[in-house]
Amino acid sequence: MINPGIEIELSKFIGCVRHYSPNVFINKRDELIVVPSKNLYFRLEDVTNKTELIAKILNWLSRSATKGVSPYWQKRVRLMINGYLETDFNKEQFSFIYEVLGNAINNDLTIRFIESNYDFGLLEGW
Repeated sequence: MINPGIEIELSKFIGCVRHYSPNVFINKRDELIVVPSKNLYFRLEDVTNKTELIAKILNWLSRSATKGVSPYWQKRVRLMINGYLETDFNKEQFSFIYEVLGNAINNDLTIRFIESNYDFGLLEGW
């Protein structure tokens, strides 16, 4: 069951995604299926606030923003994420985010990165 407190932020993110991936949906297992044809998704069960949603986005979509899918989809994933976060991260920055934070390898650092307003200096040396 999706936490009711996150519904507004989740709707905002889905709105950004829908522009580039119109088939986005949430399945019955509370997984946000971002790009069904590319199997890009993440689970929502433990997302209770905006920061945790952003952490999921960075942890689980940063790889696809830089590799693992075609250049066409890499660009679209970057546009989805940047549109929602109101950032302008380039491919190299997403690659760095993935290398340091991807797959939730250090979720506490992901949270600190978000709370620092995306200070890449915080990620240096990891």
